[in-house]
Amino acid sequence: MFKKICLSIGFVFLISVGLLFGGCWMIDAQDPVDVYLDYLDTESAADNEENAAEYVARKQQAAVVSVIATYNLRTDYASSYTQVYSGVIIDSDGYVLTTSSVAYFEYSTGHYIQPSTVYAVLSDVYDNDARYRLMYVDHDTQAGLAIYSFRDNFYHYADQAKQELVPGFQIWANFLMNDVSVGAACVAVGNAVGALNSNFGNANMITYVQQSVTQGIVSSIDAQQAVPDVFYAGKTFPLLLFSAPANENMYGGALFDENGYLIGLVRGQLTDGSASEICLERVSAALPASLLAVYIDSVSEQLQRVIPYTVVSSDAGSYTNTEAA
Repeated sequence: MFKKICLSIGFVFLISVGLLFGGCWMIDAQDPVDVYLDYLDTESAADNEENAAEYVARKQQAAVVSVIATYNLRTDYASSYTQVYSGVIIDSDGYVLTTSSVAYFEYSTGHYIQPSTVYAVLSDVYDNDARYRLMYVDHDTQAGLAIYSFRDNFYHYADQAKQELVPGFQIWANFLMNDVSVGAACVAVGNAVGALNSNFGNANMITYVQQSVTQGIVSSIDAQQAVPDVFYAGKTFPLLLFSAPANENMYGGALFDENGYLIGLVRGQLTDGSASEICLERVSAALPASLLAVYIDSVSEQLQRVIPYTVVSSDAGSYTNTEAA
């Protein structure tokens, strides 16, 4: 009898813990589902004679997702907190590169917490506002980056007639490893309204997530005088400064060049370094593609499994990191 009572108490405790932490225990118990995505036009900007912003808005923004993270604070003023960021799909299998703030949230000065649940909402291009569970892979605060992966199985139709079905995503971000010139056109893509959702305690309460596509130019390829360079894996990586409007909710979003290639991951607005942290107008920063590649390779080495991504280079053409190895 005593054993049965203990088992019952233990079962109730597990249910309570699952509910307390955003239902994560119960959600993890669910099996992945199959998701079928419509065919998307993949012609390049040059083929359609579009400008950079039009091309990215029509097609390449499909590689960018909104990332919804819920944190259980258990403080006097709130039991949970939900923040919306951005992320970039880097391969057909659905690995998502995003900011390390998703995995390690600073809810007050010097106090950090990990999320209980993380979801992704696909780009507006898909006309699909469902929330898909993301599973943690890795994060590194020094690099300012994190990697997640979709739990569900995604398939896309490779033709408009919906007769050819292919596993994985049709569109993902390709890394541009060529030098980026000051004055080159760029397009920033990320969640536009995350701050409006920040006070909600549960991801299911968020009903409005929408991407923003903004255009500008690369302002500087060495931001050292404005902000410190990123030192990671024994190398120094200067941040990219760009003029396309971006706010803190676009953290983890994509910075594309005029051809839709990924040149950086949006880090956010710069501040003046004062106690009030006033944002500088018309300038934002991005982590360069070279840093993204080094970070992914480092995680692959640690996990002893390759996290694939595609590199575009004038010297070597287009190749995946698996082919390079």
